[in-house]
Amino acid sequence: MIISLPPDIFGGVRSSARLAAETLRDHGHHVTIAFPATRSHRPELNGRPFGRRPRCRNETVFDEFSGVAVGTYLPELEFTYSRPSSLWRAVIHQHEYHIVVSGTAVLAMPLVEAGVPYLLWCASDVVGDRAERQKAMGVLRQVLDRGVITPQLQRQERRVLNGRGGMATISPYSQRCLQDRMGSRHGVIGILPIPTDMRFFQPPEQAPHGRRIGFAGRLADPRKNASLLFDAMVHLNRCGPTYTLAVTGAATPQLEAEIAERGLQDAVVFVGMLSAHDLRQFYQDLDVFVIPSFQEGHAIVGVEAMACGVPVVSTRCGGPEAYVEDGKNGFLVDFDPNQLARRINDICENPDRRQQLSHHARASVVRAFGICRFQDALRIVWRKTFDRDL
Repeated sequence: MIISLPPDIFGGVRSSARLAAETLRDHGHHVTIAFPATRSHRPELNGRPFGRRPRCRNETVFDEFSGVAVGTYLPELEFTYSRPSSLWRAVIHQHEYHIVVSGTAVLAMPLVEAGVPYLLWCASDVVGDRAERQKAMGVLRQVLDRGVITPQLQRQERRVLNGRGGMATISPYSQRCLQDRMGSRHGVIGILPIPTDMRFFQPPEQAPHGRRIGFAGRLADPRKNASLLFDAMVHLNRCGPTYTLAVTGAATPQLEAEIAERGLQDAVVFVGMLSAHDLRQFYQDLDVFVIPSFQEGHAIVGVEAMACGVPVVSTRCGGPEAYVEDGKNGFLVDFDPNQLARRINDICENPDRRQQLSHHARASVVRAFGICRFQDALRIVWRKTFDRDL
């Protein structure tokens, strides 16, 4: 299994890869998880032209799986992570089946080059993945990204999407985005919904009543639209009782500056990186979970929160529109902090309404995102790709 980010980075790729690996293990497969050695998390494995050579390192992933981090030359240019190399070829040829779990399609490039069958399960097209990140870059980096990095990633994407691998994505929104890029192969991408362990993510025995709002994910990622969330908090705390925003992970200097600029130092709490059990408790303590993003292929954290009976208020950013039913299990809003604040306030100040939304939130994701539904869908795409049973 090739994944696009190191497995210690919180997010949808990590959650999806772990659940897919566990499912494959339960069907008798020995799973190795390979991933690029990023310049931020495994810099010592990357090389320099006319200097040290890139190398691989074996690791243990998710406490139980074999893993291998794969280095590259010039990791500052992100398309080098997915460029075919002798290191990737060595890993590929040691295994019989190949599956890619990735934000975009480009991590399948080494498999395309190797000419082996593979199953690609990705979340977004390259443009959708990079648009907001580009806006947040410095001027020189933005010029480099627009002129060199993104065009190279798009070339890789075209080769993968027009290749011979089996393909699945995570939501109708992602399916539409990728099909628009496919040209002659239009219409062949299936949907493999990201599963959530509904036995683990359960509602608390008693609903919270603390006006506690939550966000889980990498809030420093420009796609997550932190400014909208903070502006909504300003609206909430100007007009009534005090609300608290709880955020997983740690604050960056930029986030701290945005918080201080709005006078929200006492209203925003960063709770650090959480274990699975602590993350469940995090959700269970919330009155409302918020997704303020510009773009999301799915946002698995929204499904996990709803499995814990927490209503979700999300922007119309793509993936969440497949499971947030406006007015039934949560709310969909425009990119308007006042509208976002009103919906949060409506839920928190009306316990009966929250209870109704909570009930429908749990019921809707159990139907759509349970493990059994994922396993059935995986069997279908596996059979179609490899011409044999899972």
